[in-house]
Amino acid sequence: MAESGLRERKKRSTRAEIEQCSLKLFVASGFAETTVDQIAEAADVSSRTVSRYFANKEQIVLDGLIAPELPDAIAEAPAELGPIAAVRAGVSRLYATHPDARARYTLIVRTPVLQNALFDSFRRSTEAFEEGIARRLDRRVDDPMVSTLAGAITGTLLSTFTTLVRSGATEFENYLVEVDRRLGQLDTLFQI
Repeated sequence: MAESGLRERKKRSTRAEIEQCSLKLFVASGFAETTVDQIAEAADVSSRTVSRYFANKEQIVLDGLIAPELPDAIAEAPAELGPIAAVRAGVSRLYATHPDARARYTLIVRTPVLQNALFDSFRRSTEAFEEGIARRLDRRVDDPMVSTLAGAITGTLLSTFTTLVRSGATEFENYLVEVDRRLGQLDTLFQI
């Protein structure tokens, strides 16, 4: 049993090291210019080990984009908040202090192949929002109201991202502020 726990900790540690080294290399050298061999060397693992943890470089950037704590942050927001306000509070709390969020966002903004891959991560975002909202409202995840609300929130994130990229206002802080502003507008429409 203890050996299994040690093995799992080692896997998490290796995965995190690969992610950290990759992000540093991507930011310093460019996403397209960084090779898996360079990532492996920086993380002190083999190229094969990198490939066991991540199917491709895009996955390295996008897998950590959705904080696993997001459903908890939504569900555990102050009780007086409605579901959209709870999402706003959870997103603000998690991503303002998320250690890699700025680097991941900057890479996505600057890399068209990552922008295309981002759309799958929006599906995962929707699932995280559904889980947090369902728990918060004591409803099922497949409740149409829960999925509609989660879809509207995800649509807000996506439209904010595309608008800011088009306008050139691509700083991560701009994104957080604009997401919060737009979710506030959505909250007035979805008074639950």
